[in-house]
Amino acid sequence: APAANRPFLTGMPVTVHFQCSTSLPGRLPELPVSPLLKHLSLHTGDPMLTLHHLENSRSFRILWLLEELQLDYELQQYRRDPESGMAQADLKSKHALGKAPLLSDGDKQIAESGAIIEYLLDHYGDKAAAPLRPEARSDERIRYNFWLHAAEGTYMNLLLLTLFMNRMESR
Repeated sequence: APAANRPFLTGMPVTVHFQCSTSLPGRLPELPVSPLLKHLSLHTGDPMLTLHHLENSRSFRILWLLEELQLDYELQQYRRDPESGMAQADLKSKHALGKAPLLSDGDKQIAESGAIIEYLLDHYGDKAAAPLRPEARSDERIRYNFWLHAAEGTYMNLLLLTLFMNRMESR
């Protein structure tokens, strides 16, 4: 997980987790990790977050936020089926629809990237170097909420339709 690099930058102890169900192709760099370190865990006592990350999905937003908040987390990576492009059975065992991102925080399971962003900022936002969202009940917060949810509710449908049509044309 990207958290592995932070001890050298900050001098602060962090949790380092490598538990990859599969390796990710092309879009994410392969982690230069010895097979002996694949399940290394150095706990600091903070609650353990686990991000279930499906390649080529919206969970990149959550990876960015976890890093921005400098939170310790475990990253479980999943691949898409090469033929259908859908999540494989290993992710479907975590979420009935095989959806990612999926965040586990202790006994809580949070799905949907917008809901995960709000959860992380509500519970861990004070760990950020600077505020990551505008003050509640402000005009800026209204705009923030619009773009956070428009990205998923309005624009993602158009993007997915475009991706689907392009894929059909290439066949």
